[in-house]
Amino acid sequence: MILNIPLHFRLKPISAQLFAILSFYGLALGGEVGLLTTSYPIPMNAVFVSPNGDNANAGTESSPLATLAAAVQRAPSGATIVMRAGTYREGDITISRQLTIQPYPEEDVCIKGSTIIDNWNHSNGVWFHDGWTHDFGESNHHETSINPEYPYAGLPDMVFKNSIPLSQVASIAELNATSFYIDHDADRIYLGASPSESTIEVARHSRGLRVVTNAADGTIIRGLRLLHYGSLRSQAILQIDAAEVTLENNSVQWGAYTGIAIFQADNCRIINNYISHHGSTGMVGWRTNNLEIANNVIEENNQENFVMAGATAEAAGIKITNSNNLNIIGNIFQHNRSNGLWLDISVFNAKILFNAATANDRNGFYHELSGTALYLANLANDNKDSGIALNNSSQIDVYNNTLANNAINLKLTDDSRLATDPADISRGISWITKDLTIKNNISTLSGSSGMHILARDYNSTPIRDGEDFIKELSHNGYHRTSNLTSTVAIEWWRGTSRTDYTTIENFQSTGMEANGVLLDGANTATIFQNRENFRYRLTSNSPLRNTGEHLPEYAAKLYGTQDFQTIDIGAYQYYRPVQPFGMECSEEYFQFCFNSTPGTLYKIESSTDLSNWLAIDPELNGDSGFTRFRDPIKNTYRNFYRVMEP
Repeated sequence: MILNIPLHFRLKPISAQLFAILSFYGLALGGEVGLLTTSYPIPMNAVFVSPNGDNANAGTESSPLATLAAAVQRAPSGATIVMRAGTYREGDITISRQLTIQPYPEEDVCIKGSTIIDNWNHSNGVWFHDGWTHDFGESNHHETSINPEYPYAGLPDMVFKNSIPLSQVASIAELNATSFYIDHDADRIYLGASPSESTIEVARHSRGLRVVTNAADGTIIRGLRLLHYGSLRSQAILQIDAAEVTLENNSVQWGAYTGIAIFQADNCRIINNYISHHGSTGMVGWRTNNLEIANNVIEENNQENFVMAGATAEAAGIKITNSNNLNIIGNIFQHNRSNGLWLDISVFNAKILFNAATANDRNGFYHELSGTALYLANLANDNKDSGIALNNSSQIDVYNNTLANNAINLKLTDDSRLATDPADISRGISWITKDLTIKNNISTLSGSSGMHILARDYNSTPIRDGEDFIKELSHNGYHRTSNLTSTVAIEWWRGTSRTDYTTIENFQSTGMEANGVLLDGANTATIFQNRENFRYRLTSNSPLRNTGEHLPEYAAKLYGTQDFQTIDIGAYQYYRPVQPFGMECSEEYFQFCFNSTPGTLYKIESSTDLSNWLAIDPELNGDSGFTRFRDPIKNTYRNFYRVMEP
């Protein structure tokens, strides 16, 4: 699992008491992933839960309850529920008042929506269990969202053998060693292979936790592992329908449809979570404004292979629709069988900063039917369709990204769809591709195929030219290895006429990209360092150094440069990708550690708004192995930190 992301995280003051967070994730445990240790403070009058408890108990540390459901019912508004180590098999829990739910310090808490089945019979080459009466109900998916090659994708039942999922089939005749069948009419579960000496877990809950009503605003769920929930469409393992909810340092895995859902809930924070292996989408958001998504790992979603494109497609690592003011920072979207990040349908004012999208089956970053966004310092590499795709979207600034070895590094498209909502139109969301500013990016191709740019209007009336999309296209760097120099570099459409440019020099004849840097046939090793780690940072003498144009003030503040400064192009040139650890906070200080090189000077900056940055230690000497930084905040909480190297 790639964990080297920019140290660019947010600390929210929860109380004045000591708490420490050691975030990110441990090694895979079969089909599950464990969290590293967390150590949150335990306030007075906390409600305790233990697998060895009893729901008739008082809920104290010495007399804990047995279930989270009982604790949620009993805890008063503002209370903290502390869960002792172990596995809890429960779900469909509704939180309707403000609570904090967390593990006991340095203990692992796993909440599963499955139950263990150990009573099996054998007949005619199959194994079966009688008395299974649970039924999640009929599939509620759009028929066209189901891939015909995977017709059972919409079925929510889930069975795990030694933590590894089995695939669902629709008849006994289809069973094999890695599948199961549930006959709901006969209340029977069938397996195609012996369950002997194996742990068989079967999902029986649709949701883990659902946070609802205004009274639950401000709820915090942190440090937990949740998995094995048979959710239908519009359900999720963690479903948020309240404002100002924080999900932090959780592992959310193996939901039949969605891991996390945020519906009509503003000012929520999704921080440092591991979101993986969901049937369709890792996380969805609808009408959720002022949403912060930072430092999460989102991988291996769309396990059921729902369709990736079309009017009913929803599968993605993360998909957000109809939402305003998004900050999406420092996340990793990788190996999703879909788009990595998909912002769709009237998303407005989104900042997509310092993320990495790697080896997703469609686009790394997909911006559709939306307007006013900034893509800054992101890496998109080895995605099967595009690195960044902008479709029917306007007023998008694309600065200092690195696009590497995608089928198409940058795709700009338009079609006949037009916005009709007066509120959207008043904000400039027209669903027409236009006013795109694309500067200081690197497009590199070193595989067996690939294209730098595709620009095409498919069926507007009248069909428009690629030039109609562009406000400015300049100061980008283009590199191809020698085996690709005779292929199409840019496919550019004007109306129904297609022009293939085999070189960037030919494309410059259009008047665009006059200041672009062209490196056809150059040795990749002379341009990039750490390419094998998919970071594509420039070498010290790379010909792409100091070839960028200064950024506008608002983007320069976010990137850590001056708005008048000539800069390097591409992503990760001013940030050192690091893994934060050893984070502690008290009334007196906030501390974190990061891996470092001795003798290197690092700059530590902080911000409260992601725009205005204060250098709180401009020259911190790196130590051997790792460096510890302590900020004497003394109750003046800073929200964001970042590490920069000169």
